[in-house]
Amino acid sequence: MIPAGVRIFVCTEPVDMRRGFDRLAQTARDIVGQDPQQGGALFVFANRRATRMKVLWFERNGYCMLYKRLHRA
Repeated sequence: MIPAGVRIFVCTEPVDMRRGFDRLAQTARDIVGQDPQQGGALFVFANRRATRMKVLWFERNGYCMLYKRLHRA
């Protein structure tokens, strides 16, 4: 469950899903314009075909990432 008040930023440009923690954090700074280490926000990235998604956030002592492969019903 995502707590109320958490900001969610969605990157509208497709992202290479081979990117790891540091490159996604840099993408958040460059494209979204927000620093992932400030404010406890979630950053959502998808690939070109929108079949894979990564969500990046920063907790007290490091980055966390959720990686999901999406299926169409």
